[in-house]
Amino acid sequence: MDDDRPDRGRDAWDEATGVALVVDPKRGTISGGGWHAYWKDEGPDNGPLTEQVLAWLVTSRGRATPITVDAHNHVDDAGSADRLSPPGEK
Repeated sequence: MDDDRPDRGRDAWDEATGVALVVDPKRGTISGGGWHAYWKDEGPDNGPLTEQVLAWLVTSRGRATPITVDAHNHVDDAGSADRLSPPGEK
């Protein structure tokens, strides 16, 4: 294969606009995809708490921040989570 193809060695960002190529450019998000955020002491009585990742907010610098929704439909970022679990793992 020719390593000089335009798509080789590129990242997932449009060089001209800075928009992520793997997300909806109008929303700047990727689906949560079944991931979960876990906190060891943020739940009731300072116990464990697990919330579903609703989406990943993608910044122009390539950072993906998990956005969660709780049982009361409150939406927040989960940047402080103790652990992020992929689909099928809790």
